[in-house]
Amino acid sequence: MALFLAGLRSVDDEIIKAAAIDGAGPLRTYASVVLPIMRPVFLSSFIILAHLAIKSFDLVVALTGGGPGYATDMPATF
Repeated sequence: MALFLAGLRSVDDEIIKAAAIDGAGPLRTYASVVLPIMRPVFLSSFIILAHLAIKSFDLVVALTGGGPGYATDMPATF
C-alpha cells in the first residue's frame, strides 16, 4: 500500500493540469496519464508478491515432502 501511495505522489500536478487543459476528463486522465506513470510501481509490487508466494510454497513443500496426492497444494501453485 505504501508503494502505491508513493507512486501516486510521484505524479506531478502539472501533468494532470495539462491533461485537463487538453480536454481529458477524469477517467481519461487516470487511464492515459496516471497509470502509465505508475507502471514501474505495479511491476515492483508484482515482483515482490510473486517472490512471497514462491517463498511460502517452498517452505510447505520442504516440510511435508509433497504429501499424498494434492494434500499440500497452495494458491502459489495455481
